[in-house]
Amino acid sequence: MGALLGPAIATTLLLFGLNWRQVYFVIASLVALLVIGVGWVIVIRYPPMMRRTATSNSHALANLRFALKTPAVLISGLFLLVAVGTEASLGNWAYTVQQVNRGISPSIAGYSISAMWLGFTIGRMLLGILVNRWGAVRLVTASLALLAVGLLTWWLLPGQWLSLPIIGFAIAAIFPTTIWLMPQRVPAMVVPAAIGFVTSVASLGSAIIPTTIGWVANRIGLESIPMLILLLALALAMLHSWLMRQDISSLD
Repeated sequence: MGALLGPAIATTLLLFGLNWRQVYFVIASLVALLVIGVGWVIVIRYPPMMRRTATSNSHALANLRFALKTPAVLISGLFLLVAVGTEASLGNWAYTVQQVNRGISPSIAGYSISAMWLGFTIGRMLLGILVNRWGAVRLVTASLALLAVGLLTWWLLPGQWLSLPIIGFAIAAIFPTTIWLMPQRVPAMVVPAAIGFVTSVASLGSAIIPTTIGWVANRIGLESIPMLILLLALALAMLHSWLMRQDISSLD
């Protein structure tokens, strides 16, 4: 919901005549309230934040070494690196494509990004229902197919923005569902190490993939960005296919 509200707040403030520095000041003020709230929780030692979990009898470093030798962990990490990198690339570059490259008005371009995150929010809210109805693996498969369709229409039909909410909805389930599947793909004792590794790698994707896409687009044009992100979706489909084959072979 924060990703949904951020572009909408910024666009609305710009329409009211604020410049970009003033918009950043408003956003920074909101973040400052968050920092104050977290500091207050720490100072008063809010009981749920102070609760300790039971320690494991196994050695954490040994579990990490074992996890890094497990192909499902490595491929899941690569899968999430690309998935989170795709999310970050959309968040970083969609407005630039809409407004700078395609000439869509700043207000419509800004609200179209909010529409993308609205689709994302709805997808996350419906996640539990969809997993119960379709199963986690089939949900990821359907999400990747819908993501490819949304990116293809965004690329080939540049005068519209309706594909962005579809893209947001499609990508919403991919990260949490992949994390949810980890206990089914690795031994129970290494689940914390495996999840810690794949989420760390995913964060790396949010740093390197948008930068790489920007570097390429700077040389061949901004209109290449939807196509480049579509290639990421195809890479996700291949990695997901490998993970599904591993799931099937582990049941045999």
